[in-house]
Amino acid sequence: SSNDSSENLYTILGVPTTSPTKEIKSAYRRKARNTHPDKNRDVSPEVAAAEFHKVVHAFEVLSDVESRRRYDGGWGDGSNSNNRSGRSSSPSSFHWQN
Repeated sequence: SSNDSSENLYTILGVPTTSPTKEIKSAYRRKARNTHPDKNRDVSPEVAAAEFHKVVHAFEVLSDVESRRRYDGGWGDGSNSNNRSGRSSSPSSFHWQN
């Protein structure tokens, strides 16, 4: 589906939003092993590659403190209203919906 960018990154890795980076890293390793196209032969190579890419993207965002802060500020119940930090330090690989 073309609406993959709306999929919750925490859900992709199977961790709660309160997870420390260490837990995110171990969840990523587990998921990456299971979704790697060389291991995931139950689906087509294209689907396997897409699944693996989602896992890698989720880890890249959630394992970086600044990226995770920006991500957390951009969704949810609005309780994180401090997403106005004037720092856009690096143009990352976000796929925000316009």
